[in-house]
Amino acid sequence: MSYESSFRTIPGPPITAHFAQQCTASTGELGSYLYVGDHPRTGDLISPVFPDTVDLFRWAADNGWAPRPGTFASIYDRVK
Repeated sequence: MSYESSFRTIPGPPITAHFAQQCTASTGELGSYLYVGDHPRTGDLISPVFPDTVDLFRWAADNGWAPRPGTFASIYDRVK
């Protein structure tokens, strides 16, 4: 089983992703995005990199991701 990210296909379904706001992604792009891994600059992207954080929030809601309560939206859970 695998899932599609905007960066590449990564084995296994992630259960949680981290939120990066206006950071440099592993692709070199600057913006807001969801990623898995230990660091926003080297993690695997789960979402596209958005220049506007509100667009990321819309993308997350439309694609089955929701912020985990009590984390100030720093961790997202797959809900679909």
